[in-house]
Amino acid sequence: TLLLYGFSFWLMRRQFKNTSSHSAVLSLGAAMSNTGLIGTAVLTLLVGQHAMTYTSLVVIIESMILIPMVLILAALGTQHQANLVSLVKSTILMLFKNPLFMGVMLGMACAIFEIRLPIYLDQVFAMIGQTASPLALFAIGGGIVGMSLKYVNLQSFYLVFSSNILMPILMYLGLSRLTQLSQEMIYAGTLIAALPMPTIFGMLGQAYGLNERTLTPLLMSTIAGFVVASGLITLWWS
Repeated sequence: TLLLYGFSFWLMRRQFKNTSSHSAVLSLGAAMSNTGLIGTAVLTLLVGQHAMTYTSLVVIIESMILIPMVLILAALGTQHQANLVSLVKSTILMLFKNPLFMGVMLGMACAIFEIRLPIYLDQVFAMIGQTASPLALFAIGGGIVGMSLKYVNLQSFYLVFSSNILMPILMYLGLSRLTQLSQEMIYAGTLIAALPMPTIFGMLGQAYGLNERTLTPLLMSTIAGFVVASGLITLWWS
């Protein structure tokens, strides 16, 4: 993730002549998958309860390292004269308002301190969790409506190539050659890496004035990601 993000940031800045803040946001699309929504939904159908283990590991990296780094770099790019400490403080406050970040933090706190939820509350959350996957796929489909392919250019093609082709290749090689993980976990990690870009990529693009420059590769990635993911599922799980 960090390797692809760093290279993409350099490429967005030097080759495609984007500003620092725009490069920080655009590079997110090249190094992050829609793990929380699509990943959870798809993997649950394939590996059952093990899906939560695999997706949780990835979400921790994305929400606690990658997203904060993107926000800090984007803020630095728009406020050159601002104090670094104040930027970090504002970013931290923004993270504490993010439900994905807070969900990960609360979950880790419960695991570390062995906090057990009351049985009835746990059952309610379990029922909500069972509806999350189908609702996620429905929400993703609805979100595609209205998107256009206005900025189909070399920059968009690179972002899609990095996200849906290069990332799963590197993930598979890294997990299979550098670790002793089970075959299921290798396949799950590679499948997550091949998924489309996250919706937060488009949201941050709108927040920083990129709009169609993020929505176009997001739509292209949604199409390419499902093609690549379907191919991997057919190859490994059929």
